[in-house]
Amino acid sequence: MIAGSPDDSEKGQFIENYVKSDNLINLVGKTTMAELIELIRHCHIYISADTGPLHIANALKKPLIALFGTTSPHRTGPYGGSHVHLIISPTSKATPEQPLVDDPDCMAQIPVDAVWDVYSEMLRKRFVMELDYKRIVVTFLMHLGDVVLTTPFLEVLRKAAPHSHITYVIDEKLQDVMKYNPYIDDLITVDKKGRHNSIKGLNEIARRINEQGRPDIVINLHPNERTSYLAWKINGKVTTGMSHFLFRPFMTQYTRLDRKTRHAADMYINVLEQLGVTDVSNHGLHIETLQRME
Repeated sequence: MIAGSPDDSEKGQFIENYVKSDNLINLVGKTTMAELIELIRHCHIYISADTGPLHIANALKKPLIALFGTTSPHRTGPYGGSHVHLIISPTSKATPEQPLVDDPDCMAQIPVDAVWDVYSEMLRKRFVMELDYKRIVVTFLMHLGDVVLTTPFLEVLRKAAPHSHITYVIDEKLQDVMKYNPYIDDLITVDKKGRHNSIKGLNEIARRINEQGRPDIVINLHPNERTSYLAWKINGKVTTGMSHFLFRPFMTQYTRLDRKTRHAADMYINVLEQLGVTDVSNHGLHIETLQRME
């Protein structure tokens, strides 16, 4: 999510056009001051150059990445706090004696990877989600191949949460693929092209899941409208994973799917990595068609 003043609207539109992704919400020039303060209050991590909103985020004690180049952080940087992470341009000539320099190009010299590395580390430390001894619901209403590719994810999840009750929500016609999966405790099926192909039908699934009590964690693995709505309607104490942009503001933690650099199976496992899971070793794809003999 990007924000800024009306003077920055053209820059915000340029970024939106360049990124071309539903993951980006452009609010540049679209908020009042009060709305901007509340937007910052509810963000997980705030990234900014030396601007007024930077100091609002600092006053609100938000985890903060502050980018400096043309100004000196010794004079106008964030005022104290372990939640602040400074990144200074390697070509910055700003000093306490000369706190403002006319060198806008120096900001472009801040490596993207440097910002990303700090962000990833902050995210890892901030979001180490406790998964064990929980009621966990995984929502995934995709196709046959996609479902099979989530089996390593389920193995990693079970290792991270050996005492949790894990429910997998799946397209009804694919239930035999997961019926005897050893890493899940319950299978909820959705007739997504039939009787559950409506808001009412999805609400029925959500009510069924909640009959055993409100889930502790809902992990949604696909951002389409149907699955995102269901994940939201289940109303877990924590809702995480992917989501359609309409439901993203209601999520406890949104995790991106790395579609560009990872195999699809690893892409789903990476959701757990973003939640703080470090042991992602697994035995690959897994299907059982008969229940194991005890």
